Amino acid sequence: MELKDLLGELDIAQKQGFQKFLFKIGHSKKTEDQDRASAALVQLQERVTEGPIPPNYEDPYVAAAYLVKYHLSHCILAYGSFLKLFKRIGIPDVIYVCDVGAGTGAGRVGLALFLSQCTQTPTVYFDAYERSDAMQSVGTCFWASLSETLTSHIPDDTYRQWATVPDELPAHLDASLRVVTAFHLSL
Repeated sequence: MELKDLLGELDIAQKQGFQKFLFKIGHSKKTEDQDRASAALVQLQERVTEGPIPPNYEDPYVAAAYLVKYHLSHCILAYGSFLKLFKRIGIPDVIYVCDVGAGTGAGRVGLALFLSQCTQTPTVYFDAYERSDAMQSVGTCFWASLSETLTSHIPDDTYRQWATVPDELPAHLDASLRVVTAFHLSL
């Protein structure tokens, strides 16, 4: 699949995932819900760019705003990082990724984007460490909105979400490439 087609798919998944998440959190068109959503976007933008207090990622409206404002660019950041890595070292048969601060799952999406363009498909084990349930949830809604063309590269049975640092590695990692990511630190 061409990259421009994949980007179009990401746009569609963002809209669908956003709607799924709003339904999941019980968002309505009431004025108070609309006001809360607007305030969350303002808080997110101010705290991400100006600090020093981080956004409240436990707030589902902040998580929804994050999906809209930052998620797609972070997917492309992750895609570019994996593209650069695998151009240098080649694609191994087995890859293990531990994504620290996984947020909305952009690292998983970026790797799936990269793998969708490869003729060789490795086995991927992916651990996502994210403390915020709201961020994990909105990311899951986004992932569920993607086509099987992308999601098949990192199947649910080899993907694990953690609220704390994983305390065990998946089995079968003896001959794998192990990658620890922290994409937010690179920003």
